[in-house]
Formats: sequence, structure tokens, C-alpha cells
Amino acid sequence: MKQRSITVDGLQVSVSALPDDAVTYELRWVVNGQQRTVTVANADGSPPGKDQLVSAVRALSPAEVPQLPAGRASGVVRVWHDEEGWGVIDAPQTPGGCWAHFSVVLVEGYASLTAGQCVELEWEAARQDGYDFRATSAWPAGHSPVERTAATDAHGGAYSTSLMLTFDTPTTAVEQP
Repeated sequence: MKQRSITVDGLQVSVSALPDDAVTYELRWVVNGQQRTVTVANADGSPPGKDQLVSAVRALSPAEVPQLPAGRASGVVRVWHDEEGWGVIDAPQTPGGCWAHFSVVLVEGYASLTAGQCVELEWEAARQDGYDFRATSAWPAGHSPVERTAATDAHGGAYSTSLMLTFDTPTTAVEQP
């Protein structure tokens, strides 16, 4: 039995073609410690597409499909890896920590945070590098977020320099009589 998996609204769903039947798929996943199973097939005999598989999982009652939370919180930077451009922010709403990438840090200049720094963050439930939450924006507490644009981010806040070389116009030697 060939198996693959898909992710539907944060749920990891195992997809299997039933034995001796290439057009009927069985979907299995676990919600609140209970295994769920649904069978999906098309009346015309064609294999179901991914959209149909996703719809079958979402067709369950809302109580069975967890709603992915998202929100805004105040937190403290647990660790920040400047050289790698990521870190973890702790907040009561994101137990276990919230993964953050430098691209979501809304400050002027070099996008970085410091361990122990108080921050405001917007987050979403998403598995990222072993964390259940991912920041969608973060900025120092007590400051307004600075939206990053191509103009403010042209050099990533890093030092830059330029050099222009110009040459004197060549002079023609004048012959003396």
C-alpha cells in the first residue's frame, strides 16, 4: 500500500490508496488523541485530487478540526543567533517558545534582537524548526514597528561604501617650434 502525507490546517494526514483499488484513498490523522479515518473516492472512477482530500478532512465538524490560533503578545527574547538570523521568543500565549526570523523583525536598520529583550510580537501556530509557533512580526516593546521596505532594507542595515574613480582629461602635448 503506497503511502504519502499531506498537511491540512496544521494536521498531518496520512494518505493511502486502498489495496487493489487505485482510485479510493483512505485518510488517517489524530485529533485530541483520537484517530480519525475517512475514505475518499470519485463516482467517475478517477483518483481524487489533493483539493478533494483536503476538503474531505475539512468537512468534519469544526470541533474535530483544530482552528490554528494566531495572535499578538508581549514576550521576552530567549535566544537570538545574529549569525544565523533567527531566535526564540517566550510569551504566555506561545508555550515552548515562538520561532522568529530576522525578516519579521520590524526595526530600522539591521534586523536583530537581543536575548532578554522585551518585545511585542504577532504569531501563528506553525511547526518551525521544532517549535509550535512562528512569529509573523516582532519589534522592541515600547516602540512602534518599522515596516521594512526595499528602500529601508537596501543594505540590510549593514555598513556599505562606494568608490568612484575619475581620471583627468588627457592633455595633448603641444609641439614647440
